[in-house]
Amino acid sequence: RANLLSDIFYCSTIFLSIRFVFRLYWYPLKVIYSAGVALPFRAYDRGCPIFMLFNLLLWILLGLNVYWLIVSIFN
Repeated sequence: RANLLSDIFYCSTIFLSIRFVFRLYWYPLKVIYSAGVALPFRAYDRGCPIFMLFNLLLWILLGLNVYWLIVSIFN
């Protein structure tokens, strides 16, 4: 029984660390970087200045993800 509990704890720790790294760090920052660097060069030629609004919405979404992580941990 103790071995089963340690396995569950180990799997939960691995799952939460992977979720933190990919959901709150790797993927959002890659998307924000590509939207903030690659998109302006492509959209500026076509006369589409809406990329700043898109970047703002992505930063708000990242902030909400961090907020919900904090709420889910401490409640």
